Amino acid sequence: AFSHHMLTFGATIHFIIPELDAGNQIIHQNAFTVSPGTPLKEIKRIGETEHEPECLVEGVRRVVDREVEMHFHRVVGINGKD
Repeated sequence: AFSHHMLTFGATIHFIIPELDAGNQIIHQNAFTVSPGTPLKEIKRIGETEHEPECLVEGVRRVVDREVEMHFHRVVGINGKD
């Protein structure tokens, strides 16, 4: 993304399955934008210190609270939650 001058970055928490790109295993995503010219080191710092931890905590919470689960290698909401 950085080499293509993208301004939106993020973190994704997902289940891991044996097949590569086999479907929807995403539990939670967290995106953030940066200003043009933001150095890569700063983008990494923002992602690693502000967004990855929050994304991980929310992803784990969603699994522990049984809001999502794996069903035939796809993440599904439970009881109408998603």
